[in-house]
Amino acid sequence: MINLRYKLKMQPLYARITIFVGMILSIIFMIFVYFSQTVYLHYVHQQIELRATTLVDNLAQNVLTPLLNYDFVTLQQNSASFVQQRDVLYAVILSEKGEVLAQVNQPDAQVPFSAESLPWEELRSTNRKQRFIYYKENGQLLEVVQPILANNNPWGWAIIGLDLNYFTQLVNKVRWFTFSIGLISIILAIFIIQKISQRIVAPIDDLIKGTEEISDGNFNYQIRIRDEGELGQLARKFNEMVLKLNYYYRQKEILNKKLHEYSEQLEERVRERTQELQQIRNEVVQIFHQIPIGLLVCNRNGNIRWYNEELLKIFNISDPSSLKVQNLLEDDPFSNAELTGKLRDIIVGGEKVEFQFSYRANSRERKILQINSQPFREENGEISSIIFTIRNVTMEKELIEKINRTKRLESMGILAGGIAHDFNNLLAIILPNAQMLKLHLQNDPKLLTYLETIERATEQAAQLASQILSFARGSKHGTKTILNLNQIIDDFSSMFNRIVSKKVQIKKELSDNLWNIEADKTQIEQILMNMSMNALDAMPNGGQLIFRTSNIQIKEKQMLFSSEIKPGTYVKLEIADTGTGIPPQIIDKIFDPFFSSKKEGKGTGLGLSMVYGIIKSYNGYIDVRSEPNQGSQFSIYFPAVFKPIEEEQETPLNVQLGSGKIMVVDDEKMLQITLYNMLESMNYEVLIANNGREAIELFQQHAEDLDVIIMDLQMPEMDGLEAALHIWKLKPDVKIIFSSGYADPARLEELRKMGVKEFLKKPYKIKDLTDILERTLTAKA
Repeated sequence: MINLRYKLKMQPLYARITIFVGMILSIIFMIFVYFSQTVYLHYVHQQIELRATTLVDNLAQNVLTPLLNYDFVTLQQNSASFVQQRDVLYAVILSEKGEVLAQVNQPDAQVPFSAESLPWEELRSTNRKQRFIYYKENGQLLEVVQPILANNNPWGWAIIGLDLNYFTQLVNKVRWFTFSIGLISIILAIFIIQKISQRIVAPIDDLIKGTEEISDGNFNYQIRIRDEGELGQLARKFNEMVLKLNYYYRQKEILNKKLHEYSEQLEERVRERTQELQQIRNEVVQIFHQIPIGLLVCNRNGNIRWYNEELLKIFNISDPSSLKVQNLLEDDPFSNAELTGKLRDIIVGGEKVEFQFSYRANSRERKILQINSQPFREENGEISSIIFTIRNVTMEKELIEKINRTKRLESMGILAGGIAHDFNNLLAIILPNAQMLKLHLQNDPKLLTYLETIERATEQAAQLASQILSFARGSKHGTKTILNLNQIIDDFSSMFNRIVSKKVQIKKELSDNLWNIEADKTQIEQILMNMSMNALDAMPNGGQLIFRTSNIQIKEKQMLFSSEIKPGTYVKLEIADTGTGIPPQIIDKIFDPFFSSKKEGKGTGLGLSMVYGIIKSYNGYIDVRSEPNQGSQFSIYFPAVFKPIEEEQETPLNVQLGSGKIMVVDDEKMLQITLYNMLESMNYEVLIANNGREAIELFQQHAEDLDVIIMDLQMPEMDGLEAALHIWKLKPDVKIIFSSGYADPARLEELRKMGVKEFLKKPYKIKDLTDILERTLTAKA
């Protein structure tokens, strides 16, 4: 092959041109022959298939009538007429089930028809309405299967077999004829090209000689121009090129000088861009140091390559130089083996990971860290380093926890509302009756003492129901007064000491000159009761229950159990016990509503959650410390107030007489009787209705002389508001006092928008009733 190429190069130019053009013509001719034969063959196949489909269509139409009439003789005759053509090997008629009804073959047919060779699964899968064409016997046989349809229903199959040998012979003759004509044309073309190339080569030889002269430095040499054709033009241009060559040499020095100047300018620009990039890098680094997310970059070997200042703050690292020389695969730079182990697994695995980690910076501070890893890959796909982003999400977690706690408290409000309604209805029976007895037993001090005890207990129960509602709704309801914790603890401990086991010792360590707080006394007593009962449950075999108070001033933020306490002046209450302590796995859940560690039936899970809600309503804080088998200590911080305690003045009990007709609408029988007796003793005429529907009927009878309606809001059949709307339609100026043991704040707001000014909350005292009646009766309509 190498010798052939060498011999070809040694040939004269005209010979090489002739050989090259001849090869190109041969290739073109072969391509032409190939494509023309392919197209011709494709055309022949199309015509053959067209002929076959036409024959089989005609066959299907000719045999349809005898097939429908079951005339098998005519069926055979019609089929035989098609086999008389030279290229038809056989014509076959099959029934719908594939049975041969008629079959005619060429006498010398070498490939007879076989029904078993038909693709019956394919024929039947098309509902027997589609024509099929098959090539068989290595392409020498074309078989066409046509369904015979009557009213679009298949009755059988018409099959034609064509012999393709005749067509194959015809195609081969055309192919050899085309090849012979092309070969003769190529030989003739090569001969003509050889003669033409000899005439073309002479001017080229002149050009070769001219280039040799110029390469030797003879720039005065001029090529002879033989004609005005393309080669003559080439010679003329060559001569012009020689004349310009000296000019180009002269310009070369000028261009070299300019190139040197451009090079210096480019170097200056590179220096400027380098400085700009360095400045941008410094700015990016400053940004990374300022963002509130810790960044840490390590290579695959565990070496720390880069970190920002936020990372140092998150992990309280005071000496950053020590971090630069440490290796995460070998050292523990964050003083936390568990965290370092997780980071090592990520570096080794080279994966993108996201997780949260509880990191305790010291004995009092706990941080929740959101850690994400991102592998950095080179252009070849290999991981060169791992980038860690570490974000302190402690405040976010606290906010989510507060939101979840609020939602749980909202669910309690629905339950507490129903309980408070029924509870207050019962108290509304007890309290007025106790006060009515006091009026009739003024001369019996002993019985008065009993009645006053019942009255105080009823009032406290009403306050407790109100506090449950306030806690469940997350509100700050309650009567706030100026209190001193020492006095409340003294009173509470005296009472509590009488009901606890002798095995439990109650100790008080109360600070002198304790600051006052502003709170509801009953709520503070509820805190003491709930916390003390929990302490007793933790000391089944006895122990110490300790109450401590102190004044405390916090000058900077401190981290407590579940939140961060703000700077300010506080009164600190500590309740400690020497019991079993709180297990670490549940200490984060103790303030959740309905959470209880007691056995089923031993507690509701509302005690500590109620304490938490009350303390938060006062903008206070609670902290807890507990060790298993060593006891627990709860520290409560109340904002201090510097106001004196106001002494309460007792209002004398009396009944103010009045006059008029009052309708009482309530579904509670005992409450009806109680209110009836109270109003009758005040000299009022009283009407009773059991529900809203009865109230409307009774009002229609006494509309002209009725002065006031006392209407319960929640009743069966028809509630108070619906009944009031009906009554106001009958008489718009009638005076209605609404009353309820529990009214939803949204319902009260709706009443206020309707112009209702008076609302009697159950349970109520005699004075509450007389005051609201006086205001209502004297008010202008």
